[in-house]
Amino acid sequence: MDHLELFPTNVFRWGDVLSPEDFEMVKNAPFEDKQGVDIPILEDFIKNKAVKEIMDKLLINSEYEVEITEMWGNVLPTGYEHEYHNHPNNVFSGIFYLTDGTPTTFVDPRPANNLMQIDHQPSKHMGNIITMRAVPNSLLIFDNWLYHYVAVNKTPDVRKTISFNIIFRGEYGLDNSLARVKI
Repeated sequence: MDHLELFPTNVFRWGDVLSPEDFEMVKNAPFEDKQGVDIPILEDFIKNKAVKEIMDKLLINSEYEVEITEMWGNVLPTGYEHEYHNHPNNVFSGIFYLTDGTPTTFVDPRPANNLMQIDHQPSKHMGNIITMRAVPNSLLIFDNWLYHYVAVNKTPDVRKTISFNIIFRGEYGLDNSLARVKI
């Protein structure tokens, strides 16, 4: 039997992103929920390592200029949740975990996968939701359209992350297409 995986959903993960010293500096930096943050060392890793690896893996034109359009902090106290959402008007989105705690839950983007829920063990092939552990000093980058949320924080600890969005500056669309655009 051949098992062909059509239309995959991309989620990329890196561990131990920053040195222990740099991670402690970033982790202890003061910020409020939904406040913009400026962390050059993390931005450098995202743009010049992580996104370049993704571009190589997905065979994306390396001439695009990688831009982090926004970066902000998320602070989730006990008893709060982060609602179901995606990140429009970007190519990729990401999460850098400062603490452990409540995982990020991703929702299957295929509407038909929810029509008949047969009894099965959860897997990437049969699950409707997949949770990703919140591991300090780890990074997730995923397709911007992928819906996700964080369930109610039931731990006594505040969950902290830094989120961001990425766009590619350059030509979009096929050559000789009337839908070609430069962003």
